[in-house]
This record gives sequence, C-alpha cells and structure tokens, in this order.
Amino acid sequence: ATEYPATELIPLHQELSYSNHAPRYLFFYCQKPANIGGGTPLLDCELVLNECPKEIIKPFLDKGIRYYKHMAYRGGLGKTWPEHFETNDRNVVERFLKENNIQYEWHNDDSLSTNHYRKAVHIHPSLNKKVWFAQPSLWHISHLGGRGKFLRERYPVDKLPTHVTYGNGDEIPSKHIERL
Repeated sequence: ATEYPATELIPLHQELSYSNHAPRYLFFYCQKPANIGGGTPLLDCELVLNECPKEIIKPFLDKGIRYYKHMAYRGGLGKTWPEHFETNDRNVVERFLKENNIQYEWHNDDSLSTNHYRKAVHIHPSLNKKVWFAQPSLWHISHLGGRGKFLRERYPVDKLPTHVTYGNGDEIPSKHIERL
C-alpha cells in the first residue's frame, strides 16, 4: 500500500483527502501479516474536530489547506512525476492537473512542482456531520523529523518532496502538526 520502508511510521491520515475525488469506501487486505505491530489504526474523524483544541482547528476552517509536491523526472526525493502519474506524457499530466484544479510548474530540469487548495473539513455524505478530512500530518515536512528540517532549511516550499500550509500559504506551526 505504500512505498515507505517498514521502519518508517505513517501518521494517521485520511486517505486521498488531498484529491478532488476521494473514495467513498476503502478496503483493507493483508497478504503477509507483520511479525511485530502492523496494525492499521482507524479513527472517527468527527473526533478530531471535537477533541483537538479550537486554536489548532480554526485556521484550517478559516483558510483551508494547501498541498505542495515536487517531483523530479528521474531520481530525486520521493516518486518521480512519471511514476506518480504512470506516464511520461506531459500532455496527459497537464490535462489531469487542470481537470483537478491543481496549479503546476515545469522546471528546466524537467521536474514538476504542484500545489492545490482543499477544504480541511467536509460534510460526511451519509451522516450529514462535519468531519476532519485532511492530511497535514503526512504531508508536512516536519513529519520527516531531522531530515525534514534539513530539507526545509535548503529548499523553498515548492521544491520540497511534499509540504502543506494553510490554504492562503501561511505556514502551519510544527507544534500544531504534532498535536494533530
């Protein structure tokens, strides 16, 4: 399900919440159980809104969230854009980005930077309740610990493998990401 090494922790997140077309259902399957741990935590995302301090949630309600991704053509940090989009055809990639309201920029080295705005809170389609539906913990560069700090000191936001800010571009304090 992920390219992360087994030694890496994947923070709790809402699958595909950064997308325009989030799935209605998720299915879980385990072909080979982990020898240690391996559990998949599930959370009622209404609890995030009810339990997290309002000073952390309010900026997300007011400003939304902006996701950034930088992908090399070959090598680099994270997936390359041909791996991510499963094509080498820039026209196919651009069509997808435009159809999904994702801003993008091609760079001279054939790398691609994207960013897009999403709401962090949605109305659940069946329950008609507000629920947290965002991935700041997984996208924020701080989740990489010391490696993330190293990258943040050396690269602008649009050249980080992934990063997230409030929807207006304001930085989200790392302590808020930790709390989430």
